[in-house]
Amino acid sequence: MRHKRSPKTKQLWHSFFNHEQMLLNWVNNHSTVLYSLEPEELLKYRSYLEDEQLTKPPKNIRHICCLDNPEDHEEFETLFSELKERYSKAVIEQAVTDNKEPAVKYPNRFPLFRHNIKQVNISINEAFSSKKKLLVDVEDEQTISLSSVFVIEPKDLDFVKNEMNGQAEILKRFGLRSAEVTGTTDSKIVSLSLDINLKELFSLAKAESLQFREPTGAQYRARLFTSNNEIPPERVRFGFIILNNKAQINNVLPQPPRPHSLKKSGSRFELPISTSVEIYIKQSVTV
Repeated sequence: MRHKRSPKTKQLWHSFFNHEQMLLNWVNNHSTVLYSLEPEELLKYRSYLEDEQLTKPPKNIRHICCLDNPEDHEEFETLFSELKERYSKAVIEQAVTDNKEPAVKYPNRFPLFRHNIKQVNISINEAFSSKKKLLVDVEDEQTISLSSVFVIEPKDLDFVKNEMNGQAEILKRFGLRSAEVTGTTDSKIVSLSLDINLKELFSLAKAESLQFREPTGAQYRARLFTSNNEIPPERVRFGFIILNNKAQINNVLPQPPRPHSLKKSGSRFELPISTSVEIYIKQSVTV
């Protein structure tokens, strides 16, 4: 839902966005990149709608750098303090306009500043959502979506529908006779979903309990080690990290599945098509 903005609110947000862009430019000009997932390793707002004049801030920044001069940290901290103050003022004024209780939570893209770090270990792992369902709790007409697609271009709709209907036919031959493609339209964007009946799935899998696992993106983490080996490393999000000195950056390999993870302990129920949902049998039907 779009917020209504009073003239004062607009002015405060404009002031914040201008200061944030100035801070990003300052960091670009006063630091050395140690590791970055940013385009061209450059910190800046993104252009959108194919218009270079229209920009918006990135949702996340994955970037580690160190200040070129140790004495620059005071200027950075002053600029960052001003950024947080301008953001807080805009959020509070917005809450007043919306008749809500103000709650200031800084964006993920805001920088984390640390001193005397000698080593940073970065880990990037797949993230999943996982839900357990019991047969006794499933209602007769309850369905689950195996995959969904958003269609923006009308010319693509028939092709996508045909592809998904073909997948539904494969599922029907497999034994999931309830498989069907459903759709909704919102603001000219069509959402298509490949659905199956849950009770039918439990019956085919001969299961009392199923676990549904779906990828949600990636988990970005970093561990910061200081020169003092007696201090345990700090665990933080791998986001926008600024150091006052150069440090060694290590890219850690993805973690292997834990012994109690689904991939290790669960019995996967394989479908004849590729879907965004993985299905595991947690408890089979007892005879």
